[in-house]
Amino acid sequence: MEFNPGVNIFPRKFDITGSAIVTNCVDLTMANPHVLSGTLTLAGTGNAACAPTTLGGSADVTVNITWLLSDGSTDTSTVALHVQATAIPPTVVVQGVVTADRFAGDTALASLLAGQANLLDCLTDEGVTQASGTVTALLYSIP
Repeated sequence: MEFNPGVNIFPRKFDITGSAIVTNCVDLTMANPHVLSGTLTLAGTGNAACAPTTLGGSADVTVNITWLLSDGSTDTSTVALHVQATAIPPTVVVQGVVTADRFAGDTALASLLAGQANLLDCLTDEGVTQASGTVTALLYSIP
């Protein structure tokens, strides 16, 4: 993910963009064709400062996921997410709803395991401009 401007010790608004490969998919919908993997892009805005200088921050993000299906075709879902981060304890809560296509109406939940950022970047005007890590996500509906 990229932050523009970067996140530093002073709370400020930023744009967030990114992309990822979606792997290890388990499709329990019993749909045919079923989901094998995918790619995603994301874009949104947020307001935060580097922890532990703040109690956290938040962002609203739109994620577009292009699913590769078992018959070789693709399908695209759009997910509206709200991200809430707290410094103490260090927690990132991601939740939202699928707003379009295959899983429309499903709830989206995710947990983030972010890679280490150079905390010294928090002390610069430019701030932390990139972050990467592992995301575990779940799309589900309750009948």
